[in-house]
Amino acid sequence: MSIYGEVAVGHIAGFVANMVARETNRPECRSALSTKFLDTRNPSHGLILQKNRGGLSKPSDSVVRVCNVTERLLQKLLCLTDQKLPQGSGVPEALERAVLQEVGTDRAVFETCWPTCRTRSRTTIMCSH
Repeated sequence: MSIYGEVAVGHIAGFVANMVARETNRPECRSALSTKFLDTRNPSHGLILQKNRGGLSKPSDSVVRVCNVTERLLQKLLCLTDQKLPQGSGVPEALERAVLQEVGTDRAVFETCWPTCRTRSRTTIMCSH
């Protein structure tokens, strides 16, 4: 993924973290989704750091990683399907499994809030995970 893609996905990850946080009342889930401080050396945080006037969500590294993996897998799928995403049943679940498998040991978000968030909003989770 290009640096521009990383920056865009990092910015979108903040939105995703915010949307997923709205779906739960669990403090441990909310804390796993965001952070108070961003690493200024991380290219994924570039747009957030530049555009933030105090109101943008700062996604955790786990959320950014999951969003990057999801974007890469979606781009790969688009490439394999002549730029047409499959619309059949089971596609979101297959993407979910592929993302979880690739994320592997980076499970801070999943271990604390995946079961709660997953049952509430598959659309939000698929964007974020």
